[in-house]
Formats: sequence, C-alpha cells, structure tokens
Amino acid sequence: MTDKTTPAELLRRDGATADEAAAIPPGAELQPIPLRWGLNDTMWGDDDTVTVLLSGPDGEPYWLELDVERAVVLRADLAGPDGS
Repeated sequence: MTDKTTPAELLRRDGATADEAAAIPPGAELQPIPLRWGLNDTMWGDDDTVTVLLSGPDGEPYWLELDVERAVVLRADLAGPDGS
C-alpha cells in the first residue's frame, strides 16, 4: 500500500461495495490475517473459476473464489517478479 492509498481505496479496487469500503474508519490500518494455504488446496471449476481452500488463525475453514482474471493475477503474484 502506498502512503496515499487508503484501506477503503484498496477494498474498492479489490471489488468491495461502496458500503463495505465506507465502513472502514478514516485512518484505519488493514492488518494482515494469518492464513494457512497448503499444496493441493485449490479446486478448479468447470467454468474456469478457481477456489482456494484456506484456514484462519484458529483453524476455521473458509474459501476464496476467484474468477479467471483474478486467478491469473494471483498466479503471477505468487510467481514473483522473475516469473519462476
């Protein structure tokens, strides 16, 4: 996050509704949530969606569904700048 990017702007960029973004108080800091994500914790849908199976800090299960475009971005981000 750049110095000029607010948490609400990040949420809007990532697809949050205006109401969700507005619920973030001014000056708030987004804290990273510790997640566990293991190998083979990804499901591929027939419609090219990707579902990543996660667990939170207390082991509670949840998932993140990505459309094709976001899955491509995630794959590129995980590969790093050299693409390896």
